[in-house]
Amino acid sequence: MSMKRLIHDKLRISSIRSQRGSVTDGETQAGPHYDRVRPQGISVLVSATSRILTPIITTPEASKDDLWMKALRILSARDKGNGDVLKKILSETSRFDGFTDILIREVRAKRDICKRKKWTFEFNGRTISLGEQAEKVIQWLDKIKAVGDVTVNVDPIHAGLPWAGIRMLLIAVTSESHMMGTLLVGLDKVLYLIDRCKVYELLYPHNSLIEDSYQNFESALVGLYVVILDFLAVAVQTSKNNAIKRTLTAFWSLDCINKYDTRFQELMTRVEIEAHNCDRLYSRHERLVSQQQTRDLKRILRDLEQLNSTQGQIEIVKDRISGIWEFLDGEKRHEMLLWISVIPFEDHHRMAKEGRTEDTGTWLLRHDQYVEWQSSQQSTILWLHGIPGAGKTKLVSQVIDNLQHDLCEGALVYFYCNRNEESRRKPEQILRSFIKQLSISNDKKAIHQAFINSYDKRWQTGFSSRDPSLDECEKLITDLASTYPKVTFVLDALDETETRSRKRLFDFFNYLIEHVINAKIFISSRRDGDIKRQLERKANISIEATDNHDDIAKFVAERISENEKDRQYPISESLKSEIIDTLLHKSHGMFQWAALQVDQVLSLDVEQDICDRLGKLPTDLKSTYDEIYESIQTKGSKGSEAKVATRAFQWVMGAQTPLSANALLAAVWQEPGNNRVSKPQLDIQFVLNACHNLLVIDPVTRRCYFAHLSIREYFEENHPLIGQPHIVLTKVCLLLLIDDNVKAEEWPEPPLSSSGTIYKLTEYAAIYWIEHLRRCDSICSDGELSWLTSQFFGSVTRSSSAYIHWFEYWAVDEGLFTWDIINQLQPISNPLLAICRFGLCNVLQWLWESDCDPNQVNVNGESLLLLTTLGSDLELVQMLLGLGADANRQSARGDYGTALAAAASTGSLEMVQLLLDAGSNVNQVLPSARYGSALAAAASSSPGSVKMVQLLLDAGADVNQKLSCGAFESDLAAAAHAGSMEIVQLLLDAGADVNQVLSSGDHGNALAVALYMGRVEMVRLLLDAGSDMHQVLPYARYGSALAAAAYSGPVEIVQLLLDAGADVNQKLSCGYYGSALAAAAYGGSVETVELLLDAGSDVNQVIPYGRYGSALAAAAYTGTTGIVQLLLDAGADVNQKLSCGYYGSALAAAAYGGSVETVQLLLDVGADVNQELSCGHYGMAVVAAIDGWDGDMAVVETLLDAGADISRLHTHLERTLVLRSQQPCEIRAKKGDAVKAQWPLV
Repeated sequence: MSMKRLIHDKLRISSIRSQRGSVTDGETQAGPHYDRVRPQGISVLVSATSRILTPIITTPEASKDDLWMKALRILSARDKGNGDVLKKILSETSRFDGFTDILIREVRAKRDICKRKKWTFEFNGRTISLGEQAEKVIQWLDKIKAVGDVTVNVDPIHAGLPWAGIRMLLIAVTSESHMMGTLLVGLDKVLYLIDRCKVYELLYPHNSLIEDSYQNFESALVGLYVVILDFLAVAVQTSKNNAIKRTLTAFWSLDCINKYDTRFQELMTRVEIEAHNCDRLYSRHERLVSQQQTRDLKRILRDLEQLNSTQGQIEIVKDRISGIWEFLDGEKRHEMLLWISVIPFEDHHRMAKEGRTEDTGTWLLRHDQYVEWQSSQQSTILWLHGIPGAGKTKLVSQVIDNLQHDLCEGALVYFYCNRNEESRRKPEQILRSFIKQLSISNDKKAIHQAFINSYDKRWQTGFSSRDPSLDECEKLITDLASTYPKVTFVLDALDETETRSRKRLFDFFNYLIEHVINAKIFISSRRDGDIKRQLERKANISIEATDNHDDIAKFVAERISENEKDRQYPISESLKSEIIDTLLHKSHGMFQWAALQVDQVLSLDVEQDICDRLGKLPTDLKSTYDEIYESIQTKGSKGSEAKVATRAFQWVMGAQTPLSANALLAAVWQEPGNNRVSKPQLDIQFVLNACHNLLVIDPVTRRCYFAHLSIREYFEENHPLIGQPHIVLTKVCLLLLIDDNVKAEEWPEPPLSSSGTIYKLTEYAAIYWIEHLRRCDSICSDGELSWLTSQFFGSVTRSSSAYIHWFEYWAVDEGLFTWDIINQLQPISNPLLAICRFGLCNVLQWLWESDCDPNQVNVNGESLLLLTTLGSDLELVQMLLGLGADANRQSARGDYGTALAAAASTGSLEMVQLLLDAGSNVNQVLPSARYGSALAAAASSSPGSVKMVQLLLDAGADVNQKLSCGAFESDLAAAAHAGSMEIVQLLLDAGADVNQVLSSGDHGNALAVALYMGRVEMVRLLLDAGSDMHQVLPYARYGSALAAAAYSGPVEIVQLLLDAGADVNQKLSCGYYGSALAAAAYGGSVETVELLLDAGSDVNQVIPYGRYGSALAAAAYTGTTGIVQLLLDAGADVNQKLSCGYYGSALAAAAYGGSVETVQLLLDVGADVNQELSCGHYGMAVVAAIDGWDGDMAVVETLLDAGADISRLHTHLERTLVLRSQQPCEIRAKKGDAVKAQWPLV
């Protein structure tokens, strides 16, 4: 059968497979395939050893012909064969829009193949990941798309030259890693040149006024294009030969690629010179390209230069990184980084240094103690402390900038705490941000392997424990930090963190200093008592922030200079000096005080008034704020300013997240007593003016903040109406949600008119009304609030239209909540579900009616009491129990099963004790739940979990209760997965059976869980407690403890089991792999495989159970040639007949997996290409190759070249369809007939 016919039939088979679907063994399949045009056979072999063409300098022409076509004519004149190749490609390629996207899809297909097969390529002494090299090619293509965005009337890529040649080359090169590597390295070089030249073409179009210079420029471009086309033509021709001829063709050698690259660079240098000359001459005449387009195109040029200079070749140099870093594709990388932290720390840094006066803060960098801290070879802490308003945050931003500038091989991580935002006050959020920053390499290309492992462990268990505990965060940070030669942590405003949890941060920082080499920690804060006590325990370095007199002087002088630009009446030099001296003397190091006073002083026009003001300055910040607040109230007594300012302060005080300028503008005009929403008036500048500089707007995010923390504290301490704003904010939120006019005008799409500001505020209200309402002490005592509440919820028997609208549009369509919570709130006709789930005790007290049933349930059968425990409202739990709620009611579905299990998962000891006192059964069997028991829920959760477990044990919890549901099916297994040694020891001390067999799940027993999670010390603890490492596990993915460790655990864990006497040849009765060696072979660790072989593993052990049938087949399936070779060297029988598994032989497993190298390796050592397979889906290896096709014919070609018997293919292929089909018999029969029709006998 001809290769052309084979490819044609292969595409037909792909069509059949897409119709019938594919049932795999759980491994990921390739994505959709795109139609490809195969190049026709060409009889002429062009050797790349021939000369590299020297371009002919073109003569001036009046025609503005396409420069690539000019280059093609020159190439054809010099080398007719290469010119004809490209002409033929052009004639066979249709022109259409969207060619860029087609090329990107082609490269992405190559990238996926390279990544799946883990191809690498040796180039100029470096080991390059081909998957990452393909990513770089995609970036160059994306850049040319950016050119199209700038020049909307010009198509930067159509189906002409050079793009048609590039696509043909992408189609032709499919199989061999060496060839793929040469292609991608070559395209990387060529596309960068094409991108730059295209920008130059657009920047400097033909201009008769500078004809000679333009023709030199055009000649340089065409000369380079000739050599690029020559490269593409030779590459396309040689790619069509068979593997042997390609190997002998010099084009695919590195020397040839380097020779081309040398010529490329020489010609590009000439292009750069001529382009620079054109730019100089064009500047003297009216440009043919608009100024905006010129700026955008030059920006793209800079981007190209930066990308080329910073990326270079994407290297994975084994002796340097030793597996620490891994390059990930964009989607997974994005998902992982968002999982660990969503806090925009870089935005916070940018805002912190906003308005920082130039050359201020440098005194700190020169300070002896700072220099000593930074240069010390020991781990140490530096504490910057000062009074409120001293400018500590600005100093910290200067420190971060300085450290970033000097950053080399070490790491810098930082965090700005902020009392205004809850997420920036919690230790876990701080540490998770540190993890995120430490997990990204300095060049932003790679992710740390330790972080990937942490994420993957959760992913593999379906995120049964989604967020890392503080213990896990601390361990991961320690592990990450230990891999850097130096790591610096910067934490600003420690005093703005939660006071009750601050000690945890102190303890962790002290731990880092003791356990991480060369760890530097910089902390800024006020001198709060607990901070001072903690940081003075060690010999830490401290700096007084009042050393900033020179900075304050520079700041005041700069403000005076800025004021002079718009000032109608100038200030004398002597008065300027007096202003600076007075403010400096009276500020006592308070930057904030100086900033407020200089604005007040400069607002005066008459010099005498300025002098009078300088003599009456308030003495401190409180006096300053008193004066400003009094001025606001006095100035606005006859207008709206005072009212607007008060409302603005209330919203900034109480908002759960900083409001946008539009939302704040809408908020300050709302009058809840009017029972209707008011349209905003004027603009945000009016609001800022009314607030007398106490509020600021971030110029990038457009969000509103107090200008300084001390302003918030002033209102909290001195003005209760502003300091306790939640009743006002709740009224406005509910008013927005019940107003029919708002719903009609703002939903579902916000208008572009000024009322769009109402939409922004409504969006806030829809998200945060719950939190504001929860903070209102009483509803019945406030008539307005009680009316609004009843209008929003309706009655206890029927939801209002406003509540239903909120649920359907905001909660569901806009994705405010997870699907778990959305299900908990249904049916939406019952508002009590939301009231209990969100802990709104004040609302339930207001709406409850005497005939209400306290045991109502949602669609999952979860009771009001269970939902209330999740809302963490202790008072509401007491209320429901008092009304007769059943403490032991079970739910048919959902994550928790009972209120007690739900409460245990939240970590609330008081709530659990309350339920136990009310009669909750601590050993209640749960038929359906995430954990299986209250004790398992407690053992799996981090907050207060040790005390929670002890509380339940004291209440009589059965530590060996057989669980019928949940992820782990025993309390001990749940604890082993969570990772707390203390809880595991607590359960063991309470009599937990360390060898309890689990009847379902992935692991089989607690030891296998600990091994899979890689917890060395926990494994030791369980072994010391008597865990049987040879226990037969009837229900598990791995089948034995050693197999679990071999698959995923670090080598030291496997060694630990071997040292303890583990049987390396234990026969397994369940699991995916059948033996520990097969599990290790599939897991991909060469070290683990070597360890097991050295310990006596039988490389040809008959495996009665599993997916692969032998260790060699498991390794062959993954395409890990290093492990395959290792097993072959150890005596693996390449033609061993397998008694189980999906594939029947090692060769069939490799063929299905799609690795040409592995298939060829097995054939080279004698694999029988026509071996009849007695088990599995395929019957012969070539059928497995067809069923596992991932976008190229390489494996099929290899097997056919090795003598695969095509005449036997039809029977086996039909058998495969029948075996793999999940459809009724009559449909399978029809599909069998279809196969015969598609594959006629040859």
